Amino acid sequence: MARVLLTARISDDKDHSNSVEAQLEEMRAWALGNGHAVAAEVEDRTVSGSVDLPDRPKLGKHLTEVGREAWDTLVVSTQDRLSRDDRHFNAFVGNVLDWGKGLVVLDDPSFDISTPMGRWIAQGKAVQAATELDKIKKRVTRSRRFLRRHGRWAGGTPPYGYQKTKNVPRTEASKCADCGVWLEPNPEGKGYHLEPDPVSAATVVEIVARMLGGDSLTNVCRDLTSRRVLSPWDYALTKRQTPKEPKGAPWDVSGLRRILTNVALIGQTTHATERDANGKAVKTETVRGEDGRPLQVAIPIVDPAAFRQLQDLLAVQRAKPGMSRSKYTSYMLRQVGFCGYHAAGITAESTFAEVHAAVARAVALSAQGDAVNPFSHPIYGQASTKREKTTRYYRCKTYLDCLDGKNFRADEIESGFEATFMDVVGDLPHTHRVVIPGEDHAAELAEVIESIRDLEDDRYEHGLYKGPDGAERYRRMMGRLEDRKAALEAMPSRKAEVREEPSGMTIREFWATLEYADRGHWLRSIGMRSMVIRQTDDMPAPGSPVIVTVFPPGFRENALRWAQEQRAPASN
Repeated sequence: MARVLLTARISDDKDHSNSVEAQLEEMRAWALGNGHAVAAEVEDRTVSGSVDLPDRPKLGKHLTEVGREAWDTLVVSTQDRLSRDDRHFNAFVGNVLDWGKGLVVLDDPSFDISTPMGRWIAQGKAVQAATELDKIKKRVTRSRRFLRRHGRWAGGTPPYGYQKTKNVPRTEASKCADCGVWLEPNPEGKGYHLEPDPVSAATVVEIVARMLGGDSLTNVCRDLTSRRVLSPWDYALTKRQTPKEPKGAPWDVSGLRRILTNVALIGQTTHATERDANGKAVKTETVRGEDGRPLQVAIPIVDPAAFRQLQDLLAVQRAKPGMSRSKYTSYMLRQVGFCGYHAAGITAESTFAEVHAAVARAVALSAQGDAVNPFSHPIYGQASTKREKTTRYYRCKTYLDCLDGKNFRADEIESGFEATFMDVVGDLPHTHRVVIPGEDHAAELAEVIESIRDLEDDRYEHGLYKGPDGAERYRRMMGRLEDRKAALEAMPSRKAEVREEPSGMTIREFWATLEYADRGHWLRSIGMRSMVIRQTDDMPAPGSPVIVTVFPPGFRENALRWAQEQRAPASN
């Protein structure tokens, strides 16, 4: 009697003819009939046969050194359920032999990897499976390319903001009365196309408006989650043919960024140009027509001009990220306050004057770009609850090795910082970032040039566009591409800019509008820093914190300049 590992795999979980349940049922009957004990059952659903066996979500853990101890023989219903890649198959067979394990394929009683002839036969079948997989991939690729070029949905989960609907043929391009864009012709045939989903499209419109109004991805995600707006993952569950209950998944920044950068929001579509080992797209390109322009396959949810402005905004945020808001703490001076006792030159015997001088020197050197980083020991927030009363503290990152080593009361630190901060810049004008959209046609120009090369290859290398009609069509398409190339080359190019402009409030007035957590987020986003030390016995308040504020380069100078510019018109 052997301990058998029953292994089932399916690429498309909707394929009922060869479902996981059917595979397992066949393998269970075989194990029972041969007196074997089932060690475990593996179900890899929606996993391509091209994925290497150790990389599969369910099977992989059974192939580790620990996982292999639980079974003696691996069983599959057919050889292609094991793998459709001959290289992966051959490597796996070698591993099975090295491990001293067995391998059984139910539909092939002659399958035997213990002999050279058996391995040769199995390898031939693996090559057949790999060849068939390659044919399937090419067939699917051609089908999806056709569907995309004719405004059809090529399958999968619709992009957030859209829903699929049965195909409605369009014999020629038509202009959308509401949005003013031209939709591509769509020939007769079965299938689906995309249209805005009333619920999720409204959420997208709200998100885009908030982002363009100056909100952050983090704030938007937090607000949507708190309002119990279904996340894209949960909403997709409710839209399935057989709806499922939402799981309560929160909105996350990376997922929201993917939605907001997807050209689907303006009714366009993409195709994968590079995939990883698991078949997931890692690079995509916008699908373009014969004239080199993006195909318009659906009604836009977002105005194209607003979409371009949003891309500039997101690109600037990614290029110059601010300090992210932690969901685990609400301490205002997180990543703003730093312990001053770790500045260079401070020892246990240093007087207060010497400590203060060392802190000032470290701050000055840091402002000059010195290699020594005085902000290496942040102060962290913590709380203590006694007798139903909670007291909040800050303490040094390495408080056990710190010269001070004591907690600072959070209210003292924060009020001291706020007083010092406002004394210096409170009455200066508050500014906010304004994104000036850029204009860069390099990507589109490169795609048009690539389209020209592809069209030339189709005619001169692959023999397409032959005969009078084909030649005329070739000249027409090539002419459009050349005209578009010339137009793009003549267009100006400039990068997106971010400008700081007065908001109409002073910094003190703006500060008053912020909630506690938002104050910390704003301080981190502008790059504020502060050094914290403690008053000694010769000071008016021994033990109380001393805050040394460190403004980001040019912050105060820029505010003063903006204030002078605002006063200039009034003096004229």
